[in-house]
Amino acid sequence: MEKFICRNDIILLNGNAVREGNKSMKHEKMIEDFVKQNEKELITLLETLVLIPAPSHKEIKRADFCRKWLDVQGINNVKMDDAGNVIYEYHVQKGTHNLMFMAHLDTVFPEETPLSIKHENGRISCPGISDDTVNAVILLLMMKYLHEYSPELSKGLILSVNVCEEGLGNLKGSRALIEEYEDRLFGVVSFDLYRDCIYTECIGSIRYKVKAVTKGGHSFGDFGKTNAIERMSKFIQELYAFKIPEGTTTTYNVGTIQGGTSVNTIAPSAEILFEYRSDSEEMLLKCEDFFHDIIRRMQTEEVRFSYEIVGKRPCMHNVDRNMVLRMAETCQRAALNVTGIKPVFAKASTDCNIPLSKGIPAICLGLCEGGGAHTLQEWLKESTVLEGLVLGLNVLYGLEEL
Repeated sequence: MEKFICRNDIILLNGNAVREGNKSMKHEKMIEDFVKQNEKELITLLETLVLIPAPSHKEIKRADFCRKWLDVQGINNVKMDDAGNVIYEYHVQKGTHNLMFMAHLDTVFPEETPLSIKHENGRISCPGISDDTVNAVILLLMMKYLHEYSPELSKGLILSVNVCEEGLGNLKGSRALIEEYEDRLFGVVSFDLYRDCIYTECIGSIRYKVKAVTKGGHSFGDFGKTNAIERMSKFIQELYAFKIPEGTTTTYNVGTIQGGTSVNTIAPSAEILFEYRSDSEEMLLKCEDFFHDIIRRMQTEEVRFSYEIVGKRPCMHNVDRNMVLRMAETCQRAALNVTGIKPVFAKASTDCNIPLSKGIPAICLGLCEGGGAHTLQEWLKESTVLEGLVLGLNVLYGLEEL
């Protein structure tokens, strides 16, 4: 009869502990060698990719660059799907014995946004650099690591720099990836934002474009006729009268408003972008009912309201929460070992909404330290970029052993 003892998360089964220890030391040496060899490549790639504009739905230049870069590294079994995701498969197996890693290429900034890199006080600054360019670059280097070292793993891997995570991208890239690989996945990891949090639960959302239309007229000669901007203002007031029940994480927001023709014109139209967010599908349904009720009540002969859904992100369904927690704790230990920082568990709206809605365990975490996401002052702590690569590879090894 074989005896075993659990010690520091290592199972000692006769002589297997020595073999596991040797295996771990081998991996550590491989990672150390790879990081030393690619330190300059990592920073150069980051500073090149961040200067390529990539608003949601317009990531093709970045995606093409990534595919060509991978080809230069000798990785020629890379594909681009119809959504625009760049995908590298590593020993993909039959059944649900595969892990997916993704990091998104798109940023919130329009194509015309001036992009320049600034080094100051140990920081690298540039719009989009931390959300999510640096994580995408680290994932590309992880692909190179797998290609060069060919580690023996218990699970197959699908690694993708994907598209349309931000805003009205509506998770198009993640949807396409999960649709293709859903039946083969053990779990999913999205590298996004910063290393202080691991997102174990997702926030669903529904986003509307609402339009109000009237006949309009001259501000003096037709004074008293219905003004679309005034009616839309009333509509917004009604939206903000929604009472959020205690104990739920639910929010709402008008993000943009526009309309009218000139200062002396009674506005013939006005338009807003509006969203609800919640971690509860039941609450999102209640929000939708509330919204539709306002639409019905606000309709008159003088003003017509119309709307379209421009984005919908699902909540989580039938997920093995214990496995999500195990994945998160594995990443938490890796982060603590590599960086000395223990990330906290949190909720967010990320690419993981899609696998979690399909019952696939998924977590999201960032690999570097930074700040200013979605602002022109977005930054990274430069010394954490190399740590991020080490952390990413340690996460890969840790999760594939689950």
